[in-house]
Amino acid sequence: MAGTPPVNPVAIWRRLGMGTVACVMVLVLVLPSGAAGEPSVRGDAGDAGDAELALGTPVLSARRAPGFMAEQSGQLALTTELDGIMASAPPDSCLVVATGQRVLYRYQGDRALSPASTMKLITAAVAIEVLGPDHRWTTAARSVEPAVAGVLDGDLYLVGGGDPLLSTSGYAASLPDPLTRLTSPLEQLADAVVGAGITRVTGAVVGDGSRYDDEVVVATWPASYQLGSTVGSLGALRVNAGREGWADNPAVVTVGGNGGNPSLLAAATFTRLLEARGVAVDGPAAVGVAPVAARPIAEMVSPQLGDMLDELLAWSDNGLAELVVKEMGLVVSGTPTTPGGIAVVVSTLDAWGLAGQSAGDGDEGLVFVEGSGLDTGNRLSCDVLAGLVSLLGNDDDARSGDVRRVDVLDGLARPGSPGTLWGRLGEPAAIGRVRAKTGTLNTVRGLTGDVASAVAGSVGFAFLVNAPPFAAGLSHDTADAVVRVLLEYPRLPDPDVLGPRRPIAEA
Repeated sequence: MAGTPPVNPVAIWRRLGMGTVACVMVLVLVLPSGAAGEPSVRGDAGDAGDAELALGTPVLSARRAPGFMAEQSGQLALTTELDGIMASAPPDSCLVVATGQRVLYRYQGDRALSPASTMKLITAAVAIEVLGPDHRWTTAARSVEPAVAGVLDGDLYLVGGGDPLLSTSGYAASLPDPLTRLTSPLEQLADAVVGAGITRVTGAVVGDGSRYDDEVVVATWPASYQLGSTVGSLGALRVNAGREGWADNPAVVTVGGNGGNPSLLAAATFTRLLEARGVAVDGPAAVGVAPVAARPIAEMVSPQLGDMLDELLAWSDNGLAELVVKEMGLVVSGTPTTPGGIAVVVSTLDAWGLAGQSAGDGDEGLVFVEGSGLDTGNRLSCDVLAGLVSLLGNDDDARSGDVRRVDVLDGLARPGSPGTLWGRLGEPAAIGRVRAKTGTLNTVRGLTGDVASAVAGSVGFAFLVNAPPFAAGLSHDTADAVVRVLLEYPRLPDPDVLGPRRPIAEA
């Protein structure tokens, strides 16, 4: 893991007072030799008579520093507009805006709030650092006995490697905007089994999800998360998000059902895929652990983690985030659990200088329960989120030693593109300039990312609101209003208006 970055954005921001600006102006007055004490401006040496002109602007005028005044004017406009927005926000809210490590605006930046799915930006950044962008998961079909004349005597073990995007064609076609989505087609593994010459399995397809723990949900999640498409079920062997609805007909296009036993659903689905390809399977799908003596018949690998960022961030895939957390726990400490992975997240943030105080220690503390942000018990601050955006946006940092560098922020949702910002900020000024991670729960609204400015470069921001359901101010409108202000930053006056007036000839 890379060492701590040389600069801690959050620590710097805490030392900055947003209401204090130190200004030093040095004015140098050059007096003409023939008129001591009387300022003047002379024309070119070749002008007839070398006529003396009076200044149109007093020496001690703000117009003598137009660049400085323009910058202050832009800052004042930004502060005034954001103050107006945050004045109507619920009490439990925060906003931080920064360019690099320079804070432009900070409102309750250290307030610890529930982040909802903005948490996934942290999960993604740490996963790229810890696992590397080229990390893949392998799903395997194994057996103890070799096939003889195409007949596999005994069980065929479907061994999960944690692939978070394992799916069938029916599920993939059921996703929003399916042509842009990334999946791992389980049909490929079924084809590979057929390609190995298997025509019959005298036993059953046995699903083995033992790579991770047996917790198919986060214990603190409400039961409602298992209903519909919120998250499905978790496991090292999970197909179609661990949801019912495709096991009997993997090619059917449907809205799917509730979360179920992921390993059993995967085994049943694979059984149907084999049968559709002419392989007879004698026994019903089952769950178990492959014997140590089991050897691979066929394997398939997932897409690379770096290529999954759109699914994790732009599409906010909850199950993907949670399985990535378990994988980090397994790879780093041999603990393939949610708490094991969260420990990796916290230690990595600490190495980056973003962890602040110990978890749960006051407003600045971090409390991470899981990696998707579904749990309202998660707590982090806008300081941490904006600090991470600053760190990820720093092209000169040396956080990662990976051969293939990945811009995590590039996986964020964008207005006008498929993802969670598809129906928001659709005006031309936002297209191609805004990328952000959304966060939405019944009690949370969040938006974190950056805005491209031709003048100011990348302007990062982090916004969170916590409030009771249906409370005034708990909507996407407030976050979108913040972004619209940033799209106009810096709103600078015409330098000609602020600059020195032209000299005027004396009468």
